[in-house]
Amino acid sequence: MNALEALQRLRGLPPNWDGEDSPSPDAKVMDRVEQVLRASPCEPWVVPMRDGGVQLEWEHNELSVEVEFAPNGQITLVVVSGWNPTEHCFTAEMSLTIPPAIKEDRHVDAT
Repeated sequence: MNALEALQRLRGLPPNWDGEDSPSPDAKVMDRVEQVLRASPCEPWVVPMRDGGVQLEWEHNELSVEVEFAPNGQITLVVVSGWNPTEHCFTAEMSLTIPPAIKEDRHVDAT
């Protein structure tokens, strides 16, 4: 199953989907995540969050990137390289522009 299919499955989650009274994923969050998935050159994991948000996760070797989309509009970016996590938060009102190097699937070899 690809990431867009996984997102479609999340759209069907009912309230209390985890047995812990979690809400269904927020419709606006789902739409924003779909935009990101359509622009992403690589497939992330798509994970529902207990607050009605959605998290995308990319991993490659020792690099992990997580983007959390919360229903309140906050987007949290966590980048972990080895043992050094870096966290950045911003709001959905800010432009979510995909850099051209990522959009065009330019691969940078770190070796």
